[in-house]
Parts: sequence; structure tokens; C-alpha cells
Amino acid sequence: MALPEEGGANAPFPVVYTGCGKVNAALHLSRAIQQFQPEWVINFGSAGGVTVPQGSWVNVTRFLQHDMDATPLGFDRFATPFEEGPWVLDVPNRLQEVWGDGKCCATGDRFMEHSEGAIWDVVDMEAFALAKTCAAYGVAFSCVKYISDGANENSSADWNKEAGSGWEGFLEGITVYF
Repeated sequence: MALPEEGGANAPFPVVYTGCGKVNAALHLSRAIQQFQPEWVINFGSAGGVTVPQGSWVNVTRFLQHDMDATPLGFDRFATPFEEGPWVLDVPNRLQEVWGDGKCCATGDRFMEHSEGAIWDVVDMEAFALAKTCAAYGVAFSCVKYISDGANENSSADWNKEAGSGWEGFLEGITVYF
């Protein structure tokens, strides 16, 4: 997860804090993969809800970068310029038994306080980078987000109040897999 404020206490598995943003997420997860050599990485953290209500847990299986826009160069919105491969990353739904069907997370290096016209279900600042890093290393990836805020004008106050509220529920749910 990105920050200790989101949880991590009493985990029956190693917890890696990546810090905020896509660059920190990729850097710190790369180091952790080299150190621990996991078969499966599960990202847990807070997110802003667009189509899902605050206070719920969301199983994320689709990822994109909402702040990647090289359309002036002739690239599709969300596509990384001059990079082969999909601009939307899909991962297998390994967590469906507890958290249901997969949703789409838009990752970007800015805190979202509005979501008009969004084509995704939740927003965060790390998940796309984590999914892409795992794909590069050939490590299975799953993602569960606790919806701390509504990706709206109240987001910063709600996140500050609720960011760590989903950890215990995540631990209860994840016991099915460990």
C-alpha cells in the first residue's frame, strides 16, 4: 500500500509501503519484488469512488492512467507515447470470491476532487504503476481498494478522516486466500 495511514498492522504477510504516486509505487514495488520474489502481489489502499459508494471495498481488475494525455502527438488518450502494449491493463480476477466482479481504476499523480465524465469506477495514485510493474516482472497482481471518499469537493476532508478505515475489513476478507 502507499502509506501507513491506510493500514498494515497485524498483517499475516509482508507489507510494503510505496509512498504516493506512480513513480514511487513503481520504484518501491520493484525493489520489494527483487527482495521478496513473491508469486502474487496484492495492493490494498484507499481510493476515491466514482461509481461505487464511500465506505465500500472494491476489487479492481482494470487499470489506466487518467493523467496520460499525448493526444497532441496523435496518440490515444491514456496511451503512453511510443510504447507498445495496451494502455488499459487487465488482470485476472483472483479475488472475486470475496470482493466480486472487477472494476476499473484510473491512476494519476493528482488527487481527484471531481469526476464528471469519468469512464472508470475508482481513482487512486498508484495502482496502474503497481499493475504494470508486476506485469514487467511476471508476478501475479490483484488490487482491493477501500473507498475513502467520493472523488468530489469533499474528497480531501473525507480521505483524511477515512483513509485507514478499510484495513480491518480487508484483513477479514483476505483470510479466505491465506
